[in-house]
Amino acid sequence: LKLMGEHPILGVGVGDYVPAMEASYLEKGVKLPVHSNQQFFYFGVVGGLVALFLFCVFFFASGHLLFWRSGKRDYGVSAACWWTFMLVVFLFDSPLNYQMPAFLFLSVWFGVYFLLLEKTGAE
Repeated sequence: LKLMGEHPILGVGVGDYVPAMEASYLEKGVKLPVHSNQQFFYFGVVGGLVALFLFCVFFFASGHLLFWRSGKRDYGVSAACWWTFMLVVFLFDSPLNYQMPAFLFLSVWFGVYFLLLEKTGAE
């Protein structure tokens, strides 16, 4: 939150995340691996309010589209379960900082999205 307050609009930038977090930890004498407490904080530190807002819009709008607008109950329930699971994970960790969970998240999300496009006949 301190780093978000110091760089509120555009954040510290993607390349400066680790040095900014390390400096903040050293300032307080904390000896932990560099890591934000949750995914939303990570986007707030890296890209400020702009990135945090865009990430929230993408996350919540895509969840809304997948399970409310799909018109298919089974796909909607599956998407709702996945979206809720990822929301809980994002509140307690920042897995998109790591390559494997980020790839899994995008793969599953795009897979569900394209499956819904195919099943609903949307173009």
